[in-house]
Amino acid sequence: MKATRAISSILICTIVWISILSTQSNILSANTITNVSVNPTINFAKLHQNFTVSVGVNDVKNLYGVQINVTWTASVLTLVHSDLRIDLKNHTDGVLHDPIIIFRNNITQNNYQIIAVSENPAPAFSGSGNVAVLTFNVNGVGSSEIDLDTILGNSTAQAIPNDIMNGLYYPIQILAVPTVVNVNERVNITGTIAVDQANIPVSIIYKKTTDTAWSTLATVNTDQQGNYTYTWTPNKGGKYDIKATASLAGNPQTSTTFSMVVNGNSQLPWINIGIIAAVIIMIVLLSLFYYQRRKEKALTH
Repeated sequence: MKATRAISSILICTIVWISILSTQSNILSANTITNVSVNPTINFAKLHQNFTVSVGVNDVKNLYGVQINVTWTASVLTLVHSDLRIDLKNHTDGVLHDPIIIFRNNITQNNYQIIAVSENPAPAFSGSGNVAVLTFNVNGVGSSEIDLDTILGNSTAQAIPNDIMNGLYYPIQILAVPTVVNVNERVNITGTIAVDQANIPVSIIYKKTTDTAWSTLATVNTDQQGNYTYTWTPNKGGKYDIKATASLAGNPQTSTTFSMVVNGNSQLPWINIGIIAAVIIMIVLLSLFYYQRRKEKALTH
């Protein structure tokens, strides 16, 4: 009987372990924190064209005041329009009830700042909403961050901890379809550069996500509209990081990095290996369990 109990205990522990492995990602994602972000995070537009981003507060509780400072690279971007969305009375996507605008720094060379606080007895705000919608013009060839510096306050004048997600502008755009393929299936990599110019060499570089060194996948030339394309047929499985580089206006420039998965000829993720091993252990232990039961029955007869 002791052997039977021991086997039963091991089986229970194994089942619990499998449950933890299969649900741990859900446990991690359940925790949320207030963040202030530029949306979309990754941006592209041609030289002398515009793009628009929103600056928003997400998953906040008891918000009563905001101070947000936005900066960018003046030689690359110009802020041409700001649409303040902070007031919930006039904008359903805002973040403050009855705010007093303490400071509003209208467009300067590379800085935009807003400070606002709700006027007592206005209620506090909880949820997600926008502070401003900003329109930038691309005035130079290069990359630029759209940086945020923020202070959030609650109704008792205490700071609300928050994470920041800055925005990015890249002068090279890159896309891949599909982003999940099998070995020897085609991946269509396309993109464009910020200038309409033909015969600009664009290098598509890649690496395994776990590696540090990049390798050149291909170098292709742009057409008259600055577009480029390449078809990749990966012959090895794994998770890859891919981006594009080119010399624009005499300076090296790069695109954002995207990740893709190639199925086949690669090891299974450790979590799947663990689950498979656990199932094998369960089968072995169940066999031992039934064997022990049969042996005990035989001894009693």
